[in-house]
Amino acid sequence: MTALIIGGDYIEMLKRELLAHGLRRVEHWDGRQPRVTKRAIPVSARLVVILHDYVSHGVSNALKQQAYRKDIPLVFCRSSTHDLREKLRSLDLAENSCRSCDALGSGFMNGLTRWHPGNFTGMNRIHA
Repeated sequence: MTALIIGGDYIEMLKRELLAHGLRRVEHWDGRQPRVTKRAIPVSARLVVILHDYVSHGVSNALKQQAYRKDIPLVFCRSSTHDLREKLRSLDLAENSCRSCDALGSGFMNGLTRWHPGNFTGMNRIHA
């Protein structure tokens, strides 16, 4: 499973947090250039994390629409490990999610559970 982080400069701690939640690969786009709105979210992406304190509204809205169309979970958070951890905990992609095992991908990858970004509760979302 791949996660896509959009925004931020120093994301090593955020990468570690995502890897601790069972994601196998983390890709990063800085989100500073407007051309990011034209980039397609990778096919392998199973989670999109937008660091809203580093990207413009145009970039976040364009990527939010792409994630909705592709039915990829979307998380808006600040560039802090604690905030990301809380959002991932509220996401609860698997029945027995924990940071120390691969439970995050167990139900999601096999198609047992379908999640739509609009169904998540407790998340700060930017409405278009």
